[in-house]
Amino acid sequence: MQKDEIRMWREGNSRIITDVETGATTQGEIPQMSLEMLCDAVCRLLLSFAHKRRHSLQGQECPQF
Repeated sequence: MQKDEIRMWREGNSRIITDVETGATTQGEIPQMSLEMLCDAVCRLLLSFAHKRRHSLQGQECPQF
């Protein structure tokens, strides 16, 4: 079983969140906003990777929050 690891910390008034596997990092003033932006960043990274590899995810779009 593979575990997903997400790290979150504070810098001033912002929350910084990083997806350890992909390296996608984002920040926001509230955790929910940071997580939504992180999900979008990871989705875009995966779709970019799929496009480069001509994977079956090609043509998919990221969900809107």
